[in-house]
Amino acid sequence: MRECENCHNLIPEGMKICPHCSLWAAFTIFVFFAIIFTCVCVIVAKDYSHRSFKGKLTKAERIRFINMKQHIESGRHFYDKGEYCTVCGHKKTGRAPAKK
Repeated sequence: MRECENCHNLIPEGMKICPHCSLWAAFTIFVFFAIIFTCVCVIVAKDYSHRSFKGKLTKAERIRFINMKQHIESGRHFYDKGEYCTVCGHKKTGRAPAKK
């Protein structure tokens, strides 16, 4: 039997790693990953809470949403003196005219 240099516990001669010290290392690594996992869970929960809609849409909001969806799906955008659609804000993707 020999004495561990770190924790001063007796360990058998053939062992290269002290079982007492390795348990502390494993526990430290476990705590480290538990903290990271908890932080990731909190960040995801906060992000999800900001993205989810809390209440029901009013009738006017539902109608506006349906009209906007139909407008976008139709592909007919209205560009009055600018490069963005006045209804939905779609950016104009016009091509340059071909040179002759």
